[in-house]
Amino acid sequence: MKRGDIDQLIARCGWLACRDGEVRDAEALIRRALIFRALAGADPRALTEQTRDRLLSEGRLRLADQIIQELYEGDEFARLTAFTQEAWRQINLELYASIIGQTNEATAEACERRALAVADLAARLVRDTKQAKQAHVFQAAYFNEMLRLVHDFTEPTPHSARDRADHFLSELIRLRATAEYPVAPKRPSATEIKWTQLDRGLRHGVLQGAYRFGPVRLNVIEASPKQWRLQMLDVHALRPHERNLAALARAHGAACATNGGFALTSEDDAHLSSRFGEPVGLLVSGGEVIGPPTLRRTALLMDETGRLDIWRVGPIGMRIRFHRAQVVVHKVDTDKIRPGEIVLYTRQFRGEIPPASYAIAIAGRRVTMVARDAALPVPVNGLALAIHPGPADASAFAAIEPGDRVEYELPPMRGLTHIDAAMAGGPALIMNGERDGDLEADAFDGREPPAALGPRTRAAYNLAGRTAWGITSDFNLIAVTVDGGDIEQSAGIDLENLARFMGELGCRHAVNLAGDGEAQMAVGGRAVDYARDDLVRGEGEPSERPPVTSAILLVERR
Repeated sequence: MKRGDIDQLIARCGWLACRDGEVRDAEALIRRALIFRALAGADPRALTEQTRDRLLSEGRLRLADQIIQELYEGDEFARLTAFTQEAWRQINLELYASIIGQTNEATAEACERRALAVADLAARLVRDTKQAKQAHVFQAAYFNEMLRLVHDFTEPTPHSARDRADHFLSELIRLRATAEYPVAPKRPSATEIKWTQLDRGLRHGVLQGAYRFGPVRLNVIEASPKQWRLQMLDVHALRPHERNLAALARAHGAACATNGGFALTSEDDAHLSSRFGEPVGLLVSGGEVIGPPTLRRTALLMDETGRLDIWRVGPIGMRIRFHRAQVVVHKVDTDKIRPGEIVLYTRQFRGEIPPASYAIAIAGRRVTMVARDAALPVPVNGLALAIHPGPADASAFAAIEPGDRVEYELPPMRGLTHIDAAMAGGPALIMNGERDGDLEADAFDGREPPAALGPRTRAAYNLAGRTAWGITSDFNLIAVTVDGGDIEQSAGIDLENLARFMGELGCRHAVNLAGDGEAQMAVGGRAVDYARDDLVRGEGEPSERPPVTSAILLVERR
């Protein structure tokens, strides 16, 4: 093996470093190449450090031994071409059939369209750019991962298919950008925003440019809480055409609006189709808790006096009211329940909930199940109460039945009084002036919605449409929506660069909210974003704007 071949081999393994699990194959290949260099008399230490840095900084993937040999045998790509053609034929035949058993037809079709778009982009780059060999490697690696998904997992999910497609789409866009914009800035800067004053204490900005990771277009709103207040909407129960963001803003007299937080969007999230679109976690509208804090996640908060905050809010201290009983949450997710105790359980509790005299499962604002001297599962995006009354009178709990209405009251927190408006999202982008992005702290573990944003996925590093809200050091509100899904005009942004941009705008606190096709903004009653979710060969406009499931409005303070 020649030295140049080894350098090429190590560089390619560096590109194919992996955030998403085991990398024994690629790492072993690198080690063998480094040993070969050492035996040949070269000092491998500097190269080792360089390769390690690339392993940590670049997107990763897993490759089977056979495919590694085909990728790295030399400059001959004939067998690689044969592999990609056969692999794509199998994926075309089997991907939709594998996913449809786990989701609905619309979601399966969307996954298939995204897979086609990524394959098409890879083929274009192989055919049309100076990075043809690199694109060919990414194309083969993408097909390999999709084949593993189809063949190695008994139940492929739309989340896992979308994660793979979005990761390779992002890597291909980045690869394309190095050729298209070789001297472009690394990332967008707040100094590039073109501002328009809309009203007293309210302005709208637009930024569009090309950067080393791809093209970006984004909208920014800056508002003074002295003139403007937040209003949150849960609109998931409305018909799709009634969930148009611009129409909602006009109907509520809002000067500006963006989409809100995450929602249950697939069968593996919701289990029951009647819960599709239900907001995930905390949502407070007009002082009423529409959705309780089922997980400790970062939320945008405003109290009745107009004070603002962004903080991780959990269920501790929350008051839960039934028709004849009420509970104040003091203990959460404990292993044991002692006589006289009431413990609240969330989906973060991974063990079996201890049996209790009374167990009550809650989803949204309704009791879903009750049991005596037994344990109940915690519903998705829900809560469960385990009650061991001891000598206390428990007759009020004995009267609770499935279907009963539940009400919630949040405690004062961090100087805020009665919470008037709140919307959970996550992860936190900035906390106390420092970049955050902690998925684990915001309970994104890959098993709770949105499952697509978990530590074993690559969603945080992918280029995507994004929405974020922030609060500056002088307490102004900042809202940003980044368009995604268009490789010519705006490919999207990753969470790290979004956090950097929010920091440049002066945010001391900032939170990420729902993205992709839901990343939308309306100003003056009209849409100002592209609202793309499906990149299909980079052409055409979406047939209709995706409906939102929740919304954040800016309404004039009176």
